[in-house]
Amino acid sequence: MRETDLQIFYHLGKALADARRVTAGMSASNALRLLFWPEDWLRAFLQQTDHSNFSSRNPIPVPDSRAAAEELLSRIKAINKRGHADYNENHFITPDDFTSLVVALDRFESDFARECKDINVFTVTDKGTHSPRKLLAQAELNLPLAVRQRLNKKSLADLKAAGRCLAFETPTAAGFHVLRAVEPLIVKYLSLIPAQVSKKKNTSRNWGAYIAVLKKHGGDKRVVAALEHVKDFFKDFYRNPIMHPEVTLNPDQALSLFHACLSLVVQLDAAIQTWRPTTSPASGLSSTP
Repeated sequence: MRETDLQIFYHLGKALADARRVTAGMSASNALRLLFWPEDWLRAFLQQTDHSNFSSRNPIPVPDSRAAAEELLSRIKAINKRGHADYNENHFITPDDFTSLVVALDRFESDFARECKDINVFTVTDKGTHSPRKLLAQAELNLPLAVRQRLNKKSLADLKAAGRCLAFETPTAAGFHVLRAVEPLIVKYLSLIPAQVSKKKNTSRNWGAYIAVLKKHGGDKRVVAALEHVKDFFKDFYRNPIMHPEVTLNPDQALSLFHACLSLVVQLDAAIQTWRPTTSPASGLSSTP
């Protein structure tokens, strides 16, 4: 995925209107005044559509337009080169210059009018007060700096993924990732308090079990309340409810869950930072991918 700079297409179209004003018999220096910006924006167009500038290696699908733009740029550069040297206005646009320029312009505009329909440009709307740009690139900024610095790489990656899913309106996937971002912190907190969870083969190690352990062994009441708030999103509670095929979220639910989990991350981080050992820590708890 990469960002498409639409202003390049706008300014190129505007500049090519000036190129249409070039006429046969015009001095090369006057033609330069009309073709300076078309040359500049054609370069920008070719750079924007060049896949080698992007790690994805997926070019914008306008191959014919790129070929036509390169031909048009070549024609314009040849005229502009003479224009730069035409201090005394002794060089003029010949009929052949004019014809080749018009043909190149027509070809580019025709090819781009056809191929631009294949450019995947969509409008990604705000999600609540969240801008798509921030959700796509920096969803973790919704957490305080100190919390972000202590967050492990796995949780951070899932939080970023949740932001992207929210931006692109895949709400159930957003819920899946934001819950995955939280669970390592739950397990870390549980590993600190003096609690033991049964290791029997059929023991259910889900969020409900986590809440029960925290209640029984004096876990932070704010953490328990935040966990129960997240649990209330689901009718049937599984270890990771979003992984169950019957559970789906709509965009509003996903956004609410995202906010609830952000609050839970902050509460868990605070509980972990303020915890002081009184007995030996619990063992046998671990999160799974």
